[in-house]
Amino acid sequence: MLDAAREACEFARGKVRSDLDEHRMLVLSLVKAIEIVGEVANQVSQPTQDGLPAIPWSDIVGMRNRLVRAYFDINLDILWQTVQQDLPFLIRILEGHSSGGRGKPDSVSLRCFVVSAEIGKRTIRFMGYQKSKERQIFRNPVFR
Repeated sequence: MLDAAREACEFARGKVRSDLDEHRMLVLSLVKAIEIVGEVANQVSQPTQDGLPAIPWSDIVGMRNRLVRAYFDINLDILWQTVQQDLPFLIRILEGHSSGGRGKPDSVSLRCFVVSAEIGKRTIRFMGYQKSKERQIFRNPVFR
C-alpha cells in the first residue's frame, strides 16, 4: 500500500494538472497505483484498521471500486487532488506506523481521500471532512 502510494506520487513529480489532459499514460499509471492502494486497503485486517483510525479505509476501498468501474469517466481534477494532497497524507501515516508511531501527522483539520466518478449524468464523490482530536468524521458518498 505504501509502495503504491509512493509510486503514484513519484509518477506525478514534476508534473502539473494539465499534464493529465495531454498524457493518457500518466492518467492510467496514477489510476492503477490508486487502485492498488485500494485493493491492499481492502485486504488489511480489522485489528490493523482499528489501530490506524486516521486512515479512511472504507473511502479508500470505495475509491478503488469507483475507479475500476468508471475508468473512462474519471474526474481528472479529483484524481490530481488525490495524488497531490491525499496520498502524501496517507504516506505519512503509514510511514509513522511502520516506524513505531513516529511521524504521525498531528493535524486538527485534514482532508481524506476524495474520489469522483462520473457515471452518466451522476457524479459520485467521496469527500473528506474535518478531523476532531477524538475521532475522524466521514459522511456517506455525495451523489450529484
